[in-house]
Amino acid sequence: MSMFHLPGRARLRRGTLAAAVVAAAAALLAAAPVPDCGAAQPVSVTADAQAPVGGPSSVPHLRPAGKPFRVAGRAPALHDAVSSGAQAGPDPRIGLLYYKDSDGDESICTATTVPSRRHNLIVTAGHCLMDRGSLRYFTGFVFIPAYRKGQKFAYGAFKGRRAWVNHGWGESGDYRDDFGFVELDPDAHGHQVGNVVGEYGMEANQGYLNPRTVWGYEGLNGPDECFGDTRLFLPPPDDRIRMDCRGYIKGSSGGPWFDEYSRSVPKGWVDGVISTWPSPKDHNGILSPYFGDSIVTLYEYVDQ
Repeated sequence: MSMFHLPGRARLRRGTLAAAVVAAAAALLAAAPVPDCGAAQPVSVTADAQAPVGGPSSVPHLRPAGKPFRVAGRAPALHDAVSSGAQAGPDPRIGLLYYKDSDGDESICTATTVPSRRHNLIVTAGHCLMDRGSLRYFTGFVFIPAYRKGQKFAYGAFKGRRAWVNHGWGESGDYRDDFGFVELDPDAHGHQVGNVVGEYGMEANQGYLNPRTVWGYEGLNGPDECFGDTRLFLPPPDDRIRMDCRGYIKGSSGGPWFDEYSRSVPKGWVDGVISTWPSPKDHNGILSPYFGDSIVTLYEYVDQ
């Protein structure tokens, strides 16, 4: 169905997903099952949880130059929660997103916390939330910040409450709209994810040629980092961006592309997500949808 192979959405064979991840997800979902979002209503979208395709239906498919957009990140409000975590381990604002795909198979992607009024929002790839053009969500989303195989969850686990993709992805599977958001429920202590680990900033309309830092989980083995410069993959109206990063495998989809990233500060603005390889035979690069007016419209719709 796809003209591009996906580098990172991992469909895991039964028994291969770490037992701790499955157990945590099962416990969260059993305590409060995620409602079946049902078929999408892509034309008349409401705030109802039953309408999984979010954002106004008038989101443009051609990308005119938009006004630069930036929302600042935020430090964690619960400093004790972060100081007690595995600071030497993966970045706590980046985590593993567990879910069950349309076939009911356990799968994983990468996701990142971003600013929101309720401090409960993560950004990832659209194909980590629903199959392209299917108008139906996957189920059982659970976000595990700073996941590391074989170790306890230093920052807990957060069940997905509601997911959102753009109409371009939900209706037609347009890779220029291969992004989405998930709102999360509080953890077992009633804490929102943004208060526990903090939130990276988010930006859009920053241009096509920029230095970026990319993170993505390599299966269950932890995240991997890549530095490089972005460039246009194809001329507009395609307007996706490419970086020459190799080695990204199953689990990396949805991983953040950062502007001005620093783990030690921490600092950074999410300006892309890992989407596809350039082609089935070209695994020397990765692509991201260009973060322009389309994602700004969806973000503001979700966070109202």
